[in-house]
Amino acid sequence: MFELFHFRTCINTGQGVIPDWTLSCCCRGAINGMPMDSNLMTFADVLSENGYSTTYVGKWHLAGVPKIPGRMYYEPGFSFGWQNRNYMFETDHEKWYKVKEKPNRIYITNKNKEGDDAYEYSTDFLTNKVIELLEERDNRPFCMMLSIPDPHSPDLCKEPYISQYAKIEITNPSTNTEELLNARPGWGIGGKAQAEKFVPKNIRNYFAMVKCIDDNVGKILKYLDDNSLTDNTIAVFTSDHGDMLYNHMRVDKGCPYDDAIRVPFIVRYPSRIMSGKVIKRALNTTDFPPTILGLMGFNELGEVHGEDESCILKDTVSVVENGRMVYITDSPFSEWIAITDGKYKLVLSCKDKPWLLDIEKDPLEIQNYYDAPEYSDIRKRFQDELILKMKKYDEPALKLDRPFLYSSDDDITYKSPYYGMNRKQISEVEKGTLEKYIIEMHRDYYRKY
Repeated sequence: MFELFHFRTCINTGQGVIPDWTLSCCCRGAINGMPMDSNLMTFADVLSENGYSTTYVGKWHLAGVPKIPGRMYYEPGFSFGWQNRNYMFETDHEKWYKVKEKPNRIYITNKNKEGDDAYEYSTDFLTNKVIELLEERDNRPFCMMLSIPDPHSPDLCKEPYISQYAKIEITNPSTNTEELLNARPGWGIGGKAQAEKFVPKNIRNYFAMVKCIDDNVGKILKYLDDNSLTDNTIAVFTSDHGDMLYNHMRVDKGCPYDDAIRVPFIVRYPSRIMSGKVIKRALNTTDFPPTILGLMGFNELGEVHGEDESCILKDTVSVVENGRMVYITDSPFSEWIAITDGKYKLVLSCKDKPWLLDIEKDPLEIQNYYDAPEYSDIRKRFQDELILKMKKYDEPALKLDRPFLYSSDDDITYKSPYYGMNRKQISEVEKGTLEKYIIEMHRDYYRKY
C-alpha cells in the first residue's frame, strides 16, 4: 500500500501539466470539464496496441460536453485507447442509475424509484456492469477501469449502509476550536468548501458510501478469485482526492491539507508483489501509468511527467521509506502551490505567508514551522526544489505575470488572478475560460452534442 499518492488525465496519461491548457484534477489541478487533448497517448493506448481488450466504466469527466438530461452511453470523439465505452459517461453525482435503451441513455437521479421503474444505486450499478463485461470478455488479456463517482456530495447512500452508521457518535474535529480556526492559513479559509456548520450526518453517510464501495470492490476481487485470475491480474484501488470531513471547518477538497490530497493506492499482484508491503515514498497520480506499464514490461508511453516506480513494488523490501518530493497545486488560477515528501510540506499562497508543515510531528497541520530556526535547512531545501519543479512543469504562474518572487531572504510572494475576488467572480472567470476552450479549440467536436 502506498501511504502517500497525491486525476483523471494524470492517471490515464502520466502527464500533469500539458502545454497550453490544464486538463483534469491531478498533481496540478484544473478547471473541471475541460476536454482532454486528443493527441495524448494513454496507458490504454499502449495496452490496446499490444493486444489487450480495454474497457472503461463510469465517470469520465474529460469530454467537455454540455450537461444533458440523463447520461448518454458516452462515445467521445476519440477513444483514448478505451475500446469498450458503453458505460462511460461524462459527469454528475446523482446516486441512482437506470439504463433506458431508447433513447440510448443512462438516466440518473437523486430519488430512489421503486417497483417497475426501480433505479439501481450508482456504485452497485457500475460494479455489476463490470462483472457482466468480465463474463462476456473474449480470450484476449484485458484491462478494465472502473471510475465510481462516490464518495462524493451529495452525501447520500442506500440501505443497509445508512443504518449501519446512523447511530455512531461523530464529534466535532479538534481543529475546530475558535483559537485554531482563527489561526488557519489564508489558503484554508473561505471558498465553496468552507463549511457553515458541522453536520455529523454527512460524515456518517460518507462512511456509508465508502463501505458500499468496499463491498463492491470485494465483489470484483471475488470474481477474479473464483475464475483463477488473481495471480496474473494487477488490481489497483485508488482515488482522485480525499475529503476534509469538517476538519478545519472545511468539506470536499481544493486545499493542500493532507485530508484533501492524500489518497490510497493499493495494489494486488500476487505473482510479482509481496503481500503487506508498505511504501511511504511520496508518489503522484502521474506515476500511475508508467508504474503499471512498468510492472507489465511495457515502456512505450513516451515522455511523461510521472516516474516508473515499479521497481519499488517488485523488490523484497517490506517497508519503503520516503525520500522523494512531489509537486501539488490547485489550478491554472491557483491561490496556492505546494511540495511534500510525506513528512514535510511547504505551501506558498497569495493569501498568506509561506507555511512549512511537519506532518509527522503535527498531523493535524495546525502549526507553521516556516520561521523556526531548527527548520531552516528543511525550508531552504523545499523552496529550492519547489522552484525547480515550477520551471520543470512550466507552471502558469511563471509565465502569466503571476510569478513567485524568490530570494535569498526567503521572500516568497505570489499574486493570484483570483486575489480580491469573491467566489462568484472566480466562477465567472472559470466559466469564461472553459467556454473559450470548448468552443474555440473543440468547435467541431462540441457541435456533435
